[in-house]
Order: sequence, then C-alpha cells, then structure tokens
Amino acid sequence: MALVLHALAMPPIGGMYFRELTLPVLGKQNVWFYIENQRKAVIEFNGVINLKESIAYWQADDGRLEFEMGTELKRMLTRYRTTLREARYDAKNDRAFVCVKPPVVPALDIAMHRVRFVT
Repeated sequence: MALVLHALAMPPIGGMYFRELTLPVLGKQNVWFYIENQRKAVIEFNGVINLKESIAYWQADDGRLEFEMGTELKRMLTRYRTTLREARYDAKNDRAFVCVKPPVVPALDIAMHRVRFVT
C-alpha cells in the first residue's frame, strides 16, 4: 500500500528534516527524514521507537508524491497500532509533514523543518 503525499513539488535531494517530539508518558522521540535521491528517502526514529529504513517514493502523473513503506516501518506501525494518514511537502517553507493517527488520541500533524542540506 502506497502512502500518498499531497504536494506538487518534490522535496530537494539532500534535504534533511528533523523534529523532536515529547510523547505523553513515553518520553522523547526524534524523527529524521532524508531525501537520498530522486527515488529513495530514509526515515529514522530515535527514542521510544528506534528504526532506520529506506523508503521508495515517486511522483504520480497527477503531481502527487507517493511512498512505499518498507517491512520494518509497517511492522512498527502495526505494533503501536498507529497509522500514517498522509505526508506532504511544503515547498514554499521547505518543510515536510507527516500525519499520524495513534490509538485513542486525535491524529497528529508532525511538521519537520530542514536542518541541513547534504550533497
């Protein structure tokens, strides 16, 4: 199942995005997102959840971006009964967003800011 991104612009190759979250009861969770090339990104979680995985992505004919999640990411989401609702890229402000739906609480829209540009 592909994750659909609502965006007409592609994130820049080499862009690295970051967000530190404080999760109630659980503690701190860092989320990193790195655009490796025109077809591959890497997502990394450090904290309560520890995972680093490559993700395939592409631009659909209608301009949207789609991701194919790997096995470990799918397994981790299932384990925590969490779903990824959507992801998007804001080219104007150079920010990446992921909307997650954990159990019990409303969906969270996580904004990640670019922390560096790696070539």
